[in-house]
Amino acid sequence: MFLLIRNMLQEDKQRSWVAEHLSEHTATALFDISQDAAAELDLEMLAFTEAVKRLSTGKPDALEAEEMLRFYVQRILDFLDDQALANFAHISEDQHDHLNQLVDMPLNERETTWLNEALAHYASKFGLPGIDGHSIDPKEEQR
Repeated sequence: MFLLIRNMLQEDKQRSWVAEHLSEHTATALFDISQDAAAELDLEMLAFTEAVKRLSTGKPDALEAEEMLRFYVQRILDFLDDQALANFAHISEDQHDHLNQLVDMPLNERETTWLNEALAHYASKFGLPGIDGHSIDPKEEQR
């Protein structure tokens, strides 16, 4: 419950960060949404967290981890416009740290480490679609 309250209090700061460092379009897509859409995103976030917690007991390069990340990377890309993708590639380490402070992830250190390793594996195998010049559909990368 405290996490929910803190995130509600952080929402204005998160929106401002996204508008400033990614794009206003992306801020609108993420924050100016209906209650139903917000509830759907909350459920997706819970499902993502549960998947990370479950999969983090295994290898970060497991097929199931790749499939889970493929789904959520594509889902994230649905919210980002070209300007946000271009800007994301140039965000400084300090700004990444600041964003991490604005977003509470209910993962422990082991789970966070696993997620970082799984994302690194995913990026090295498939690229980060739309961000590093790879196609938007990572399935095309497998062909």
